[in-house]
Amino acid sequence: MGSSSEKKTKEQQLPEDVLFSDIFIKLSAKSVLSLKPVRKSWYSSIKNPKFVDRFLTNSLNRPDGTCLLLTTYDQALSQQYFISSTTDESLERASVCFLSVLETETELAVSQNVNGMFCIYPPAHVTYYQESVDDVYVFNPSTREFLSVPGLPNPPSKNWPGFNFNMISYFFGFDVGSKEYKVLGVCCDVSGVGLRVYGEVECGIFTLGSSNAWRVVKVPVPVSFDPCTPGVCVNGAIHWLIKEQRVILAFDLAHEVFRIIKLEDGIGSGTGMGVATLSYQLQADDDGDGYVDYNDEDEDEHVDDDFEEETRLWPCLIQVGSSLAVLEYDDADLRMWVLKDYQNEQWVMESMDYPYDWNLMHAMPCGSSHTSEFFLCLNYNAGFSIPQIVCCDMERNSYRRINFVEQFEKINSSTVSVSLVGCYPENIMPLPKI
Repeated sequence: MGSSSEKKTKEQQLPEDVLFSDIFIKLSAKSVLSLKPVRKSWYSSIKNPKFVDRFLTNSLNRPDGTCLLLTTYDQALSQQYFISSTTDESLERASVCFLSVLETETELAVSQNVNGMFCIYPPAHVTYYQESVDDVYVFNPSTREFLSVPGLPNPPSKNWPGFNFNMISYFFGFDVGSKEYKVLGVCCDVSGVGLRVYGEVECGIFTLGSSNAWRVVKVPVPVSFDPCTPGVCVNGAIHWLIKEQRVILAFDLAHEVFRIIKLEDGIGSGTGMGVATLSYQLQADDDGDGYVDYNDEDEDEHVDDDFEEETRLWPCLIQVGSSLAVLEYDDADLRMWVLKDYQNEQWVMESMDYPYDWNLMHAMPCGSSHTSEFFLCLNYNAGFSIPQIVCCDMERNSYRRINFVEQFEKINSSTVSVSLVGCYPENIMPLPKI
C-alpha cells in the first residue's frame, strides 16, 4: 500500500507536460522513440507536431544532437547501406551505427540535409530516356523511415518530339511559410547544347503529406545553369551557385519562381572564377528578353579544360548554421563568405589557415553543425575506403579531425568504399503515409 502511494506521489510530482518539456526533450531520438510503446498518451505526445518541432530545435543545441550520415553501395548485392556516426567532440573516436539498407540496381545520390531529413534519388544521367523515375525516397535517419515518392513523368523532348531525351535532377527543400517539405524535380532537355537549363523549364513539385501526385509547373529561368549542380536549401528556397556568371540562382518554394542573388565582388578571386575559366559569360540583355545569353565563342576562346576540371568543386555553395555561404580556398587559407543578411544581400568574410597536407582538390563540404562548424571530407571520391573528415570553425580559426572506431571496418567491406553524405540534426518527425 505504501509503495503504491509513493508511486502515485512521484507521478503527481512529474506530470506528463513536465516529463516532455523538461526531460524527454533532452534525450536522444533513439531514447525518445523507445518510449512510444510505454503509454498510449506518450505515443500521442511524441508524435505531436509541437513536441516534434521543439525536439528538433533542442537537437540543434545539444552537444550530441548533430550526427553524420554516410553511405556505401555494394554493386554485387545491389544494396545501398546507410550509416550514422556521432560528431561529439568529447569522444576520441566517433562511434558508428548501421541505420538501414535499400535494394537498388544503381547507386543513388543523397541530397543536402533539410531539418534532419534527406532526399535519395538516382543521379541525373541515370534518368535519361526514362518515361518516369521511381527510385526517389525521402529518408529520416533518426526514425529510419523511408517514404517512396511516386515517379515523376519525364516529358518528351522539344527537339525530338515523342522521345524522352530528358534528364531529371532532384532537389529537396522546406517551405518555411507553410512548413511543408517539398521534392523538386527539374527536367532538362539533353538533346540541346551544353546540358544546361535555360529559358522556360518544366519543374515537378511533390509536397509531403499534401497529395500523392506531382504538380508540374513551367517556370522561366533568368540565367543559364547546370541542374546537376547540388542545391542548398536555406530560407525556404533552393540555391545553386552559378560560378561562371558570379551569381546564385534561387528557387522560391512558396512562390515557385526563380530569382538572382549577386555575389560580393571579392568572392572567387584566385579559385577558378576569373574570366580565363568562364564557360558562360554574363552579358547585357541586348534582345530585351530578360535572359542572359549563351556565348559559344567565349567558351571556345577562354576555357582551359584541364584547369576547369581541376577546380570544378571550388568555390562551392554550402549552408553554415542557418545561413548561406560560399566556400573557397587558395594556397594559404580557406575563405568563407557568409550571407548574414539574406534580404539585403549583405556578405561577411571569414578565413582559416589549413595544414599543408590537406589536398583540397579532393575535398567536399558536407554540411554544418548548430555551432556553425562545417564538415569537410578531404578524400571525397579519391579512391579511399574510409572518409577523412575534419570539422572546421572559421570564427576561431581552428579545426578538429573526426576518427572512427574500429567497428567501422566491420561495416565497410574490401570491395566498397564509404562516402560522407553530410550531417544532420536529430528529427523524430514521422514520415506521412502514401
